[in-house]
Amino acid sequence: KEMSKKRLKIFLQFLGPVILFYILFFKVDYRLLFEKAKTLHCHFLILAALGMVFEIALRSMRWRIILTSLNIKISFLSSLSLYWLGAFVGVITPGRLGELIKVYFLKNRGHGVFRSFFSIILDRILDVLFLLFLGILVSFFFLKEAGLYIIFLGVVVLAVIIFVFLLLDERSFFNRFLNPLLEKFLPGGLKAFSHFGWRKLWQGIKGLKKGQVFSFIFFFVVSWIFYFFSRYLVALSLG
Repeated sequence: KEMSKKRLKIFLQFLGPVILFYILFFKVDYRLLFEKAKTLHCHFLILAALGMVFEIALRSMRWRIILTSLNIKISFLSSLSLYWLGAFVGVITPGRLGELIKVYFLKNRGHGVFRSFFSIILDRILDVLFLLFLGILVSFFFLKEAGLYIIFLGVVVLAVIIFVFLLLDERSFFNRFLNPLLEKFLPGGLKAFSHFGWRKLWQGIKGLKKGQVFSFIFFFVVSWIFYFFSRYLVALSLG
């Protein structure tokens, strides 16, 4: 078991450079790249890159507050480095599943598998809900024909979130019915998951200080402002 952990650690250390090498030498059309580069407005691109750096930093700070609500305490630099790592691996994996690499590193630091896993899922859920809110809002003003579709999508997402909680609640029918299947596929075993639910999450949220709640809202909103602004600057750099 110890040997397999060492092998996994070595694999993860080499994963990033190998993927970067593959992208640079096999996936980039340099002739097209240099042609487009001649028409770029570089000052917009530099500002966009800076905006993305601030965006990731703000996202890591809000994720750290989520970790605190789940009784996982790590330093700001640790949360920033883990978020950068997750963002990098997430970009080159389908559905950003690479971000789950953060669970591996948090587990190695002695934190529970599910709490680490749930912090990432909750972070993503909040982003999805925020985008759905914006989608519904925008659809009323600009895309009225897409409004029903967006509302339907929102209902589906909420249903999936509720179903996941019911699935992990050991008192629910879904949990008892799918127990054998869950035991096989959930990392860390079902016991690490079954004692967590809405109640414990709410207790963790209530345990946050007012300053932390306001900080989370601030980081959440400003990170999204930087997200949209940096993408707008990329568009300007391309003319």
